[in-house]
This record gives sequence, C-alpha cells and structure tokens, in this order.
Amino acid sequence: MPMNTGTSQKSVSQTDSTLIEDPRHAVRQPPGGGVPAADKDKVEVQFLDLSDLESVRTAEDAITTSYGTIDCLVNNAGIMALKKRETSMQGIEMQFGVNHVGHFLLTRLLLPSMNEGGRIVNVASTAHTFAREPLDDWESKEKYTPWGAYGTSKLCNILFATQLQTELHNKSESQSSARHIDAVSLHPGVIKSPLWKHTLPGFLQPAVLLITDKTIEQGAATSVFCALSRTVDGGAYYDDCAVATPDRKST
Repeated sequence: MPMNTGTSQKSVSQTDSTLIEDPRHAVRQPPGGGVPAADKDKVEVQFLDLSDLESVRTAEDAITTSYGTIDCLVNNAGIMALKKRETSMQGIEMQFGVNHVGHFLLTRLLLPSMNEGGRIVNVASTAHTFAREPLDDWESKEKYTPWGAYGTSKLCNILFATQLQTELHNKSESQSSARHIDAVSLHPGVIKSPLWKHTLPGFLQPAVLLITDKTIEQGAATSVFCALSRTVDGGAYYDDCAVATPDRKST
C-alpha cells in the first residue's frame, strides 16, 4: 500500500497490511508512525521512493522475497501542484513520475505475485478533469502548470486501471489457468491532509479547511471499500464507495 498521506494509515487498521512508505514522509514521523498503536502488530513497513524507479524495483524485490505473494495493492501515494516543474531521478516530470509512473512500474512488477481474487486500486482524483489538452504532452514539457500536471497524473491513474482491467479480463478469457484479478480507480474526496502543502503559503494553509469536504477517515473509506468489497466492478471509477462516471478524457 504505497502511501505518503494519512489515508493509507487509516486504511491499514482494516486488515493485515504491508505499509509502503515514501521516505520523504518518514522525515515527519517514525516509520508507520500514524498507525494506531492497537494496529501496529498488523503492519510491516517497506520504504520506497516513487521518484526513483530503482528504489521501486528494490522495494518490489524486498516485498516478493519477504511475502512471496500479495492479495491487494493500493496505489495511494502522491504529490500535488508543485509550483515549478521538477524532474525525478530518471528525468521524468515529478508529478507524472511519482503519481503515475512509479505506481505503474510497481504494479507491473508485483502483478505476477498477486493471488487469485487479487485487487489493484489506483487512488486518482476528481482533479483528473484538470488535465490539459491535447493529452500527448504527458510530462508537461511544452507548458507546465501545477494543477494541469497534477490533473494529467491523476487521469493516468484512471486510464491505467481501465487498461489493466481489460488486459486481465482478456487473459482470463483466453487462458483457463489465469488468475482472476480486478483493477479499479477512485476519487477519495477532497481531504485535509499534508498533500496540500505545496498549494498555498504556510499562513494560508488554514484556508484549505474551506475547500476540503472529508476527514482523513472519511477519505480512506472508498479506498478500503475498493480494496475489500467482493462486489467491485473491475475497471470502474469509484466515488463515495459507488461507481461514478469520470471525465470524458478518461474514455
């Protein structure tokens, strides 16, 4: 469960989990520090840095070596609205690299180790509507805007889940031995969390409360539903624990 905000820490209390933390978050508190004390024995921490694909590969190797197989992957970690265009260790635009490419690689690497009935959950955002057209400038090389780049990365979360579901369905249809695995995406809500740290100067951060519509606990609900419910619609986009319709850009 890649994470760097409070929603994943709330989610792990629902089930036995491996919490995968971005080291940039760990600077603010000890590993797994946001997990309730009563749940700490359910959680093991594996670090990775989504802005470095070598770190992603190292984390995947550690996970598969330790556990062999996995049941569910919740791709939750992200950054939002960086004021200036930055690049990852591999030279990829930072928001696109962290929010999409890192998760894409981790998912592809872990997919062979996923159990029958497994689930892949991409935490996207209603901000996918901010993606700038034309959509072929995925890394915002021609023009960078903080929210446009963020929207593009969130749109990619939806597109990836949809395409992955198609691939998994086609494989299960053509190969009798193929495992049944579902992939979905979701909008968690507009949540008061550290994700907003780049959007406003420090003295204006209290204004975030006027924008947000969910607590961290409420924001984790749809992720938990999509990860654990037996009735999810593979390939669908969820909002408030129900199937929703994303923007036309995602079709």
